[in-house]
This record gives sequence, C-alpha cells and structure tokens, in this order.
Amino acid sequence: MKRSLHLKLLEKLLLFALFMTTAVSWSQMFSENMGTPGGTTSIVSNSFQNASNFTYTGTADVRSTTTSSGYTGSSGGGNVFFTSSDRFFQISNINTTGFTNLALSFGHYKNTTAGGTELLVEVSSDGTTFTPLTYSRSSGSGTTGWVLINASGTIPATANLRIRFTSASSSIQFRLDDVKLTGTVSATPVITVGGSIAAQTTTYGTAAPFGTFTVSGSDISASTGITVTAPAGFEVSQTGGGASGYAATQNVGAAGAVATKTLYVRLAAATAPGNYGGNNIVITSSGATQKTV
Repeated sequence: MKRSLHLKLLEKLLLFALFMTTAVSWSQMFSENMGTPGGTTSIVSNSFQNASNFTYTGTADVRSTTTSSGYTGSSGGGNVFFTSSDRFFQISNINTTGFTNLALSFGHYKNTTAGGTELLVEVSSDGTTFTPLTYSRSSGSGTTGWVLINASGTIPATANLRIRFTSASSSIQFRLDDVKLTGTVSATPVITVGGSIAAQTTTYGTAAPFGTFTVSGSDISASTGITVTAPAGFEVSQTGGGASGYAATQNVGAAGAVATKTLYVRLAAATAPGNYGGNNIVITSSGATQKTV
C-alpha cells in the first residue's frame, strides 16, 4: 500500500515538473478586451484595458452593444466596430523581442451569413510594410455572431510590433474583441569554456608549442555556432592533435547544442619578436555572453 501511494505521489510530482517546464517557456505578452465604454466612442477617446502600455489608433470606433460571447475567454465588454470598408484599428508598441512561435487570436463578429474574412489582419515591424495573416470563417446559414479566430502566418519578433485590422467590405459589419498575442520565450545562448593557456615563447620563424582549451554551448542561435578569435600574433585550430588547420578565427559547431570541442592555440611562426602578453582569446556567439581565455 505504501509503495502504491509513493508511486502515485511520484507521478504527480513528475506531472507537476513537466507542467512547470512547459509553463515557463510560454508567455502571453499582450491581451486587450477593449475596455468598457459607456456608448459609441472613438478609438482615440476610448479607455482601453492596456492604454498605459500600448498605442491604439484607427478610424473604427468602440461600442458597448452586441458584446462578445460564445467562445472561451469572451470578455463581454466593449468591442471595436467596423461599419464599412477602409475602417481600421491598429495596436502598436508591442515588444515581441526574444519570443518565437508568436500566435494571434481574437474574437470576431460578422452580422451576415455572407463572407467572413473581409476583416483583414496584418502585422508590421516598421509601421510601413505590413504582412497579412490569414484565417478562415464559414459562411452560410447559422454563421453570424461571435467566434474565436486563430490567425496563421509569420509574426515578427521586434521591439515595436504593429497589429492592424482593416475592413475590406462595404456591406458586412465586423466587430473585434479579446485580441491576444502569445509566444515562446527564446532560450538564452550559453557558452562554456574550460581550461587555460600557459605563457608561450618561441624563436621567430617557428611556431610555439600549442596550448589547449575547450568550448561548448547550449541553445546557440547563430548558424555559425561559436566563434573563437585568437589575439594578434596567435592562431587557433580545431584539428585533432593541433598539427594543422590554424587560422586567426574558428567557427565551432552550428545552431543548437555545441558539443565540447578541444581547440589548440599557439604563437604563430610569422609573428614578429616581441611581448604579446595580456591579450585574450575571445569566444562569442550571437546573444551569448562573451567569454575569454
């Protein structure tokens, strides 16, 4: 009996650990329920849920009628109303830097059984060039009202993401509510260095005996992996045994996990006589903290 209880407790702990591993990597970075207007209100005058953090512009307006309902997360307060073609609503200053797998969802209302996707959805990182996202919505009998939409397409990671909704129909009225943007927090690249290099001396024209150190990495984002740069007068190699393949720089591995690699460094044969102490080998990769040896 005790063994059975112990196993059940262990299963629960493992499930909790799995949940926590998943939860910390996912984030809802933006959510807007359009506030609670007292009546028809212009975009610029409306008190949006997150007005202190983001910028809201547009020629559509905010209504308190025909409130959102019927889908998970429907807030039932204000909603943005698009009465005719070319009316738009834009949300700016959403910082998506450091996120991947960005996904947009929103509550979508149409007042007729025709059409459904004439409410265009676009994203931009500069406010000038907008890229459309796509979604589907059924037409025909019973298709009026509110539904939750999950848009498809690439949403950029940028310091100032703009999301724009524009009506392309002169006959269908649309409403918008509960705009949400989610994503996965990008892992930070990490470089690990092992070992140290002892002082080297040699006669001009002869390369010094090599010293060794190791590099490895996790969550590396650069396609070139980890870049190792020797200081002036030195050269570095990743050829096994250090017998050849020396150059001023070496790229180790690729994006992802970089297995531990031994590198060889020496004072080059062509280095002019002098004191080259105090210079470090520099080890870098995009987004990772620089290391030195």
